[in-house]
Amino acid sequence: MNQRPTIDTLRLILRPFTLADAPEVQRLAGDKDIAANTGNIPHPDEDGMAEKWIGTLQEKYDSGELVNFAIKRLSDDCLIGAIGLDVNQAHNSAELGYWVGKPYWNLGYATEAAKPLSNMASE
Repeated sequence: MNQRPTIDTLRLILRPFTLADAPEVQRLAGDKDIAANTGNIPHPDEDGMAEKWIGTLQEKYDSGELVNFAIKRLSDDCLIGAIGLDVNQAHNSAELGYWVGKPYWNLGYATEAAKPLSNMASE
């Protein structure tokens, strides 16, 4: 099992998800508008789905197919979303994906979180 990284930005901490994050993931990502703006978040987000998703992340990281982070605000340690790279090793490329809970929209958090991942993808 490889150690997943943690990244600090000016206002955010990007860190691996834990099962303790599941209730907040379900609350935020379960919003109909979040599901409508992403390609792979179901609505409604039923009980147990967040735990199941979080449980897949380490294995996908170890296999080199996904790097995924919880986005937390540095000021109050509040989980606000998720961001990650879906890695295509065959084509030496990665696709950036993210969601941010509606209370945190239009505050520049996704842009701030994406910058270090863009650098990671180009390495």
